[in-house]
Amino acid sequence: MTDIESLDIEQMEHQEALQYVKRFKVLMEINASINSTMDLEVLLRTIIDIAASVMNAEASSLALREATTGELVFHIVSQDTHKSLESLRLPKGQGIAGWVAENGEPVIVPDVSKDERFYKGVDQKSEFVTRSIMCVPMRRSGDSVIGVLQVLNKKEGTFDAQDLLLFSSLANIAAIAIENSQLYHILQQTMDKLKADNTRLNNILAQLKQSEEEVKRMKTQMESSDGSVKGSLSVFIPPNILQMLANDMKTGAILLTTPEQEGKLYLSQGEVYHAELLKAPRLEGNDAVYEMINWNEGSFAFTKDEQVDQKTIQSSCMHLIIEGLRRGDELQILLEKYPETHVVKGIDLTQEADYSETATELLSELQLNHTLHTLWERSALDRHTFYSAIDELAKHHLLKLTA
Repeated sequence: MTDIESLDIEQMEHQEALQYVKRFKVLMEINASINSTMDLEVLLRTIIDIAASVMNAEASSLALREATTGELVFHIVSQDTHKSLESLRLPKGQGIAGWVAENGEPVIVPDVSKDERFYKGVDQKSEFVTRSIMCVPMRRSGDSVIGVLQVLNKKEGTFDAQDLLLFSSLANIAAIAIENSQLYHILQQTMDKLKADNTRLNNILAQLKQSEEEVKRMKTQMESSDGSVKGSLSVFIPPNILQMLANDMKTGAILLTTPEQEGKLYLSQGEVYHAELLKAPRLEGNDAVYEMINWNEGSFAFTKDEQVDQKTIQSSCMHLIIEGLRRGDELQILLEKYPETHVVKGIDLTQEADYSETATELLSELQLNHTLHTLWERSALDRHTFYSAIDELAKHHLLKLTA
């Protein structure tokens, strides 16, 4: 390791000092350039290109530290070949970069063949031969390390204390820009989610308002003299059926039947108190209601005064309808990302990550070479919860899915 605090600018020769000042002037210009964009991919590539140019190196790379796993995710660009290698993942603490990220200290390695920390896997994948490395940590506010910046193979001479001081300054500028970009994107995602949630809520309210007329029509068309009601789910959706029965303070049971599934909802004086799916997965309570609320193919039949002793639901009927519709909207988005026919081809049980208890339990239950639909049927989860957990595991790279 090089002690950058021992650097004495006053003892430099004239030409050496001029070059040093010139490079710091370049850093000031770089600061403006780096902070001119909020696009993270553009920003990373700009930092990488600038690092190699300023440090007169053959290649440079930047790795961001994944908060949940501690892994480093690399972006590499070679000045000579311009080949890029995106999203190479390095396990926590592995290689010189991993050591720098874990210890938060910069290093200069003049000859990587003599350093046992050097990891050859990156060279093998990028088709680049590393001889020397200068690697520095990138720190965010609060002094935590968000990643590392490194340059490889100085074109003339060897990396020294001056280089390390300048490069550390560049890394500090880069870390601030990256953090600003990440915070901007988090804010943008939050705003987008709020807009999407607001749109969903408005859609749900519009559906409920429209359903009032449908409920009135249902009452005149379907109710028989004995109080039973039946019809098609393609004509009368479950939320409207529930709303009608709730408005009339009905007591009895609704049997909902689709080509693949059956379920029952039990009401007392217009409030749902028990629900169950009659086929796998055998869900009960709120989860069963949320699963049934969005069925739109099949039939329904209400039998007056049919009751059971079980009570698995405490929520109001309107709350169940609104929450069920919200989950249904989100489920459609999840099913577009993870179609039910996709097959699990890889499961990583070795990583330690901070993910939900539901995702943790699901990961241990998943089986290779099964479709997501089959795995859902074997779970004890409603589809919204199941696919939300799948999404969480996929984002942590713990699953490999194929069409």
